[in-house]
Amino acid sequence: MKIEILMSKLFGFSTQTYFNWKKEEEKRPIITLINRYFDKKELIEFLESGKIQKMENIQHLGSFISYIVDINNTIVDKATTVENKSELSLFLIKTIVEFKDSIFFSNYPDDIFDDFIDFVLNNIEEQNKKVLLQITNKINKDTFYMYVQNIELLSDYKHNEPYVYSNFIK
Repeated sequence: MKIEILMSKLFGFSTQTYFNWKKEEEKRPIITLINRYFDKKELIEFLESGKIQKMENIQHLGSFISYIVDINNTIVDKATTVENKSELSLFLIKTIVEFKDSIFFSNYPDDIFDDFIDFVLNNIEEQNKKVLLQITNKINKDTFYMYVQNIELLSDYKHNEPYVYSNFIK
């Protein structure tokens, strides 16, 4: 299908009107927007189904990321003795990424929770163990599992940047 026919159907005007709008594109930024961010296949999909699946997927991913951020905030908020929660959040994310990178763990919520506690006990400096164990004792195992499985959505972690923050506890 030609682009002028697609635009005619999309806007509900004639192909000639599309050509007139195209000539004055600076006055009609919607034409630039559509040409820049959508291909013909997506426009056809929208006209046929009323949606573009790629955009639906992006919206669902955004909602899922918001859910993981909410879990992160809930976990950090449960550590009420911590004075700098943003640093705790970063530390927790990096610790979980290190945990995921260092061992093979189970795909079952109870097992992953227990594996993380073992990791904390065996690999984290003494002064940081208390706060991590305090957090894990206050969170549902299924929620923690979802958080761990999707931690990379929150992480800009670089494997060559060790991070230790030992002043979590007041």
